[in-house]
Amino acid sequence: MYSLWFLFFILSGFLLPQRVFSINYNSNNDTERFLNERQILNELQAEIFGISLPPTNDENPYLFEGDVLLTEQQLDIIIDDVRAQLWAIKHPEDTMEKPKNRILTSDLSTRWTLPIPYYIDSGVNESIILPAIRHWEQETCIRFSRKNSKPSGNYLNFFQGSGCWSFIGMIGGEQNVSIGVGCHEFGFVAHEIAHALGAYHEHSRYNRDSYITLMPSNMVSGSSFQFIKLPSSNMTDYGVGYDYGSVMHYGSHDYSFNGLPTIITAEPMYENIIGQRVAPSFADVKKMNSAYCNAVCTKTLACSNGGYLDPNNCNTCKCPPGFSGKLCRAHPVSGPCGNQDLTASSTFASFNVSGRKTCYFLITAPLNQKVQIQHYTSVFHPIDVDTCKFDYIEIKYKTDFTKYGPRFCKGSVLPVTTSETNKMMIVYQGYDSNSFVRLRYRSI
Repeated sequence: MYSLWFLFFILSGFLLPQRVFSINYNSNNDTERFLNERQILNELQAEIFGISLPPTNDENPYLFEGDVLLTEQQLDIIIDDVRAQLWAIKHPEDTMEKPKNRILTSDLSTRWTLPIPYYIDSGVNESIILPAIRHWEQETCIRFSRKNSKPSGNYLNFFQGSGCWSFIGMIGGEQNVSIGVGCHEFGFVAHEIAHALGAYHEHSRYNRDSYITLMPSNMVSGSSFQFIKLPSSNMTDYGVGYDYGSVMHYGSHDYSFNGLPTIITAEPMYENIIGQRVAPSFADVKKMNSAYCNAVCTKTLACSNGGYLDPNNCNTCKCPPGFSGKLCRAHPVSGPCGNQDLTASSTFASFNVSGRKTCYFLITAPLNQKVQIQHYTSVFHPIDVDTCKFDYIEIKYKTDFTKYGPRFCKGSVLPVTTSETNKMMIVYQGYDSNSFVRLRYRSI
């Protein structure tokens, strides 16, 4: 199965060295060529969206999708692919003469060699870099090696540039990662590191139209360049699939000029999920482990509930939140949340939870039946305008418990929800001591 989250080593997997369009160009010709090609992309994207092309007024016109720098070859490939998209729109009946996408294969030799050397430049607060690096090390087999001076060879250079940005994958030599104003949170730094490791934005996947709808009429003038859709021929996501909860996804109101959404989720309940910058999701981590760590463990385990072999401990499975144990079959039945393993019957039952804690309630109905929940009452104190960030109730009603479910935190009444299978997980995240929720559940 092909998809976008990773252009792992497809857009990033080129033979080195490459000529790079960065903020510091080698010549005026480089600068002019990049801006001309960006203009071509803007024109193509505007035609795809069916909108007029206004003048570009970006603060930094050299960034692709807000926080990405591209090599010359990467930009050329994207232009070819967007041309092919426009051709397909204009000639839906023509299956023979469509421009062919460049099909590139993954070149393992151009991935980062572990450990990845990095240097933290003066002026950058290391306390915002180190936790994000540590997180990727704890969650994957990827290792980093800090240097006290700029090393030779390939390495990451964290510096305080204009905003947050990174290249995609390893490009060779000194590779800048800008951690500037507005980037000083864990999730933003983890996001930029993921770009440097090879991750592209989630909303740019080739199959995004099945999951989101873009609203060009609400976008800032000239920002259509930030919403390019990239092709399946250049991508692989290792079978993980589209992830609304990815730390690489744009938020619903990003690049909005009028306060209305620029991205609408196909399932409205997921609007509070997209754009989260708390931390990489379980699916983000799984894709990164698939890209870098598949050869670490030689044994296999029958992991359950979407778990997979942990590259940091080959004797156990890496489990999605709410599950534990060697094979991800265990679920908490005691602790500050009380019994979190509940059984549904045809008669309504209820449970209450309150305070500052995190709980995972797994509700199981008899085989061939489903779980239905109804909202009784709740009190939350949301912090973020667009996403339910720290204080919420989450409903995992789909078959796949590895992905985020819809979250509710803003005083709205939770809809009556029915599970896809005989199981449903309710995640309670209480950030405030006064947070509270009461739900009713039954089998149907």
